[in-house]
Amino acid sequence: PPAAERRLFVCFGGGDTTEILVRLLGALGEAKFPWPVDVAAVGGAAVRARLDGLLLRLAPGSRLHVDRLGIADLMAGAWVAVGAAGTMAWQRACLGLPSVMMEDAALQADVAAALAQSGAAVPLGSAVDFAGPAAIAAIRRLFDDAAAHRAMSNAALGLTDGLGARRVAAAFALEQDRRERTIAWRRVIWTDAEIMLAWQSAPGARQHARNPYAP
Repeated sequence: PPAAERRLFVCFGGGDTTEILVRLLGALGEAKFPWPVDVAAVGGAAVRARLDGLLLRLAPGSRLHVDRLGIADLMAGAWVAVGAAGTMAWQRACLGLPSVMMEDAALQADVAAALAQSGAAVPLGSAVDFAGPAAIAAIRRLFDDAAAHRAMSNAALGLTDGLGARRVAAAFALEQDRRERTIAWRRVIWTDAEIMLAWQSAPGARQHARNPYAP
């Protein structure tokens, strides 16, 4: 898009990310960041009450999206993103979306290091240690420096094409079970809920999950 129509996308995933959003949006407002911002968050009216006022200090056209079911179009329409080094980091890479990333969980450190080493994102360290000036400088560089933006976009696209699930399915398509029966595939349906709950509740199944308790 033309420089005047570029947008910043901000999302730290589906958890409680209100505090980091408050600090980041506050820093963008203080810096008089000139481009409009799309902010995606979850948490209903409570989150909207805390963030709405901060949106008023951002560039005209900035929008808050609370509890929105789909954000793919926001990511696809963005010029730069700010987010965590979790699952969404790979979604941003799949779109070739240059990113400034922060770690909002200890288990994201390795992902952040790998993405930074590949040139696919700018690391800012832990969200707990958020520094407004450093974040604004990193974001502005990707808006102002076309060569840096292009290099990071290409590096991100080189990491993943988003077709991994298809390759997994293809790899299993010719596999057989112990009775030499070919493995079959079908879409998940509502009646699968019981067995999926059993898998989630099995001892040790959630030992590496952020929430260790079964649903």
